[in-house]
Amino acid sequence: MEMDAAAAAHKRKRPQDEEFDLSAADSVEADPDEAEAVHHTLAVLENLLDLRPHLADAVCERTKLLRWLLARLKVRDFDANKQYASEILAILLQNSPANQKRLGQTNGVDALLQAVAMYKSRDPKTSDEEEMLENLFDCLCCVLMPMENKDRFVKAEGVELMIIIMKQKKLAYSSAIRTLDFAMTRFPPACERFVDVLGLKTAFAAFMGKASGIVTKGSRRMRLLGKFVENECEKIDRLMEFYMRYSDRVKEESERLDSLDLDDLEMDDDERYNRKLEAGLYTLQLIALILGHIWHSGNSQMRTRIELLLRQNRLTKQNVKDILQVVCHSSSIIFAV
Repeated sequence: MEMDAAAAAHKRKRPQDEEFDLSAADSVEADPDEAEAVHHTLAVLENLLDLRPHLADAVCERTKLLRWLLARLKVRDFDANKQYASEILAILLQNSPANQKRLGQTNGVDALLQAVAMYKSRDPKTSDEEEMLENLFDCLCCVLMPMENKDRFVKAEGVELMIIIMKQKKLAYSSAIRTLDFAMTRFPPACERFVDVLGLKTAFAAFMGKASGIVTKGSRRMRLLGKFVENECEKIDRLMEFYMRYSDRVKEESERLDSLDLDDLEMDDDERYNRKLEAGLYTLQLIALILGHIWHSGNSQMRTRIELLLRQNRLTKQNVKDILQVVCHSSSIIFAV
C-alpha cells in the first residue's frame, strides 16, 4: 500500500515540473497545502524583486511567470493568492517597458480587461479584494505605456468597458477614468473611439459631478467644444474654478520656495520646477491648455465667458498665456484675437 501510494505521488506533477502550466492555474490550487506553497513562493519572489528590481526583466524573459499570473487572475473567485498575483504583476510591470510589451504580446491586455470586467457592476466585498482591484488597474495603466498596447486596448473594447464602469459609479469609477487617461494620451485612435461611443457624456458628468446633457452632433472636435457651451457655459465656469484652485496652490509653493535658502538646500532650477509640478503646476498647465483650445475655437459665446471669468478673478489672457508658454513655444497664437 505504501509503495502504491508512493508511486502515485511520484506520477503526480510537482509544481516545479509544471513550469507555470496554465491548466494548473485555471483549476486554482488543489488543496490548502498547495495554496500555502504558492503563497510562500510569491512572497519569496516579491522579496527578491524588492532587493534586486533589475531582475524583473530576466524573470519574465526566462520563465512563464507572466502567463501564469495572467491565468491566475482569470479565476473568478477571489482568494489571497489571486490578490498576491495581482501585486506581483504590478511590480513586474512598473518601470519595465520590456515587461509591458511582453505582456501585450501574450494577450495580457485582454486578460486584464477580463479580470477588471468582473467588477463593472459590483464592488469588491473586502478590503483585500479592493486592493486587488486597484492592483489590476495599476497593471492596466502600466501596460498601456507602449503605443502598441494602446492599440490592443482599443481593439479589445477597453474604452467601452471603462465607460461602462464609469456609468455604474462603483468603486472602480476613478480607476476607470485613470485608465482612460493612460489609453488616450498621445493616441488619437483611442480618443476617437471615446467620442464615437458617446464617452463625452459620461466624462462631462464626472467633470461636473452630475448628469450631463445630450451629446451634440457634428465632428468630434465640435462635439467636444459643444459641451462647453451647454447650460450657459457652466463647464467653463467649472474649469475656471479648477484654474484658480491650482493657481493658488502653485503660488503658495512658489512663495514657500522663495522664502527658503535654496543654496543651503542644494536645489537647482530643475528641482524647483519639479516642486511646483508636484504642487499642481502640471494640472494648471493642462487647464490652461484646455482654455486655450476653447478660445482658439473662435466661438464668441465661449470667448466672452472666458474674458468675464478672467476679469472676475482679476486676471487677463496674458496670465494664461504665461503658463502656456512653458508648455508650448507657439502658445502665443492661441489667444490671438
